[in-house]
Amino acid sequence: MSMFTDKFISNLKPRSKQYQKGEGNGFSILVMSSGTRTFIYRYKFQSKGKMITIGPYGNTPPMLTLAEARKKFNELHAMFIDGLDPQAELAPKLVEPPAKLPDESSDELTIKKLMEKFITEWSEVNHSKAWSYENRRSMTADLLPEWGEKKVSELKPRDAIKIIEQVSKRAPGQARNVLKAARKMYAYAVKRQYAEINPFMNIDTDDIPAITPKRRERVLSDKEITVVWSQIDDMPGTSEVKRALKMVFVTAQRPIEVVGMHRREIDGNWWTIPWNRIKTEQGKKLTRVQRDHRVYLGPLAMSLLGDSDGYIFSSIKIDDHIVRNSMAQRISKVRPAYFGLPRWTPHDLRRTAKTLMARIGVRKEHSERVLNHTQDEMESTYNLYQYDKEKRAALLKLDKEITRLIKK
Repeated sequence: MSMFTDKFISNLKPRSKQYQKGEGNGFSILVMSSGTRTFIYRYKFQSKGKMITIGPYGNTPPMLTLAEARKKFNELHAMFIDGLDPQAELAPKLVEPPAKLPDESSDELTIKKLMEKFITEWSEVNHSKAWSYENRRSMTADLLPEWGEKKVSELKPRDAIKIIEQVSKRAPGQARNVLKAARKMYAYAVKRQYAEINPFMNIDTDDIPAITPKRRERVLSDKEITVVWSQIDDMPGTSEVKRALKMVFVTAQRPIEVVGMHRREIDGNWWTIPWNRIKTEQGKKLTRVQRDHRVYLGPLAMSLLGDSDGYIFSSIKIDDHIVRNSMAQRISKVRPAYFGLPRWTPHDLRRTAKTLMARIGVRKEHSERVLNHTQDEMESTYNLYQYDKEKRAALLKLDKEITRLIKK
């Protein structure tokens, strides 16, 4: 599929029935029998097909130009990439009944005290320990230093934009983390009458373009793979972070699933990731029974397990596994950053593994099963074959190829 152009869209003629043309990643245009052309976003969340209307094509507001529609699509697709359901994120949220007023008046509640309430009373109850820790870490680093002792009501939307803007100049990813954590904290405060408004609610990429997630295509070359593999061992940091980075590469699994790896999930050479730790298997709207994901551990992966009886990559800061961001933070803080290579992330290792599998002859169908990508609804409902034999063969070929590269 090629990129949309204004000429292509203008040449789309109406038919007796509406029809659709797609650019890729769900960005499509619906041509009505009346001749109206409307941009839409189609995607699957938890195996259920969904559609969001972006807006009609045209140059006169409220119609959208192609550039405006693509920008809105990128924002929606970024939510999907982050594991969120864009449709649910855009839907009006149900207002919880007012909770009991705080013991101290809202006029006296500081942002630091609010954060403690939010973390201990809500985040630690509803989030994982690692996620709760990340919420605290993000706000402690970039919200509390200037605003911690100020009253909750003092922080206005213009201040919120300034905070996120300042962080985005240093680290766009961290800016997104601060925005998510602070927005959720103030939503918690508004519903409990600790605050009247949520100053972070309406901040988006129009206000701060730097926080727009970029679709990455970074793949490490053979030479870069050898550099990264050897330099990981020599960089500062814990053994858990170093081994987790390598485990992402040799198993081609998501970083968030690797960091939560537990000894009870391992049986011989097979690692079974329970469905409740897999982002594509979570949620009540899944139309089939949730499924675990089995990953074969080759010689390199087995050598990275260590001897822990609990979490394979346990944290020294919290009674849990390491947080996903600890890997990205570590490689960004070495000197030189990223071992002197162009910026790369832990998720780029997963993409590199997928690319290596294609190069060494692993069929796409089998590598997709290794990566546990979402299948279409018909396939996921009726094809119950687990592909263990094929996944084992693919991961052993990947293990052999990585071994060949790092021995160069």
